[in-house]
Amino acid sequence: MIHLERTKSGKSRDIPICSKLHEVLTSLFPRPSGSVFDLPVIMLRRFFEQVVKAAGIHSFRFHDLRHSFASHFIMRTNDLPTLQALLGHSTPAMTQRYTRLSRGHLASEMAAFESAIPVSGPAIAPRTAPPLIDEHSLSAKFV
Repeated sequence: MIHLERTKSGKSRDIPICSKLHEVLTSLFPRPSGSVFDLPVIMLRRFFEQVVKAAGIHSFRFHDLRHSFASHFIMRTNDLPTLQALLGHSTPAMTQRYTRLSRGHLASEMAAFESAIPVSGPAIAPRTAPPLIDEHSLSAKFV
């Protein structure tokens, strides 16, 4: 677990971490408990900025890591309430603002949806009434 004492909401909370992160942290910091980083936040931000610059990454802020985590978590688990608790948000709407679904994820979800459609089934009856929308006013293109 990682314990956060100072959060934006003013409420401390514990966050479970995955075993791989635990292994990395214990290899870097062999102490079983206590502060992981004994540095002021400004120093952590400076180190982060140096690493991002050295990696040639542009327009990436420390806070973007939260958005990346949220997006990957929701694409893997589809569990919004758990993500909300992990991020410490008070509303699902705020949590949804943090997530972005990748094109690949959207495509695989559409493929899963398509595979759930029965191949043989009742035929669709021909349309007897005019459409509610004008198909010619819609625009879409393949990318």
